[in-house]
Amino acid sequence: RTGWMADLATLRAIVGDEPSDSALKLLLRDGTVEAAANRFFEASAAPAAAASTTGKRPSSAAAATPSKERRLDTSSSGAKPAGSAKPLAERMRPSRLDDLLGQGEALDAVLRQSLCEDRLPSLLLWGPPGCGKTSFAACVAASTQRLFRSLSAAKCGVSELREELSRAANALRLRGVGTILFVDEIHRWSKAQQDALLMDVEKGTVTLVGATTENPS
Repeated sequence: RTGWMADLATLRAIVGDEPSDSALKLLLRDGTVEAAANRFFEASAAPAAAASTTGKRPSSAAAATPSKERRLDTSSSGAKPAGSAKPLAERMRPSRLDDLLGQGEALDAVLRQSLCEDRLPSLLLWGPPGCGKTSFAACVAASTQRLFRSLSAAKCGVSELREELSRAANALRLRGVGTILFVDEIHRWSKAQQDALLMDVEKGTVTLVGATTENPS
């Protein structure tokens, strides 16, 4: 039983918090953690309408993951879509490098070449509030094949950081996918908290993109 609970915790670290424990148990019932994770991500990527057009019953992984169409159906019953509650600045945030304006010097030829080769190095973004550090990091991450995770140093501590590092290590080991970890207001962490990142950045477990309003020198 202890080994089964460890497999469940490992699978949870890979797929995130959305699926329930019962759904993860169904995924683990017929194989290893690696196979369960692959089934989950395959079901997430498959079109939700495939099951209805073929007449086949959806798999347990597909049933466990709410489809985009289902979420849209529930929002059309009178409730407002979740996106309408976002502030204007968040709704207008660019999602592609081509939509990012005013950052021509930062996006020089070297960085663009690194993005084309998916070899983005760790970065530290320094600037005043509202200059586009978060948007820059999100657009850069969207131009790679890596996962993008974010933390706010003002709200998170070492425990949340270790959780993200563990998730990144599992994704790299099981799926061969790297992770870009964006840490906003990284200057709010103490030297000891920042040192908790050092080993995983040096090993390549995560690519760190830190944002700060304080002069890093």
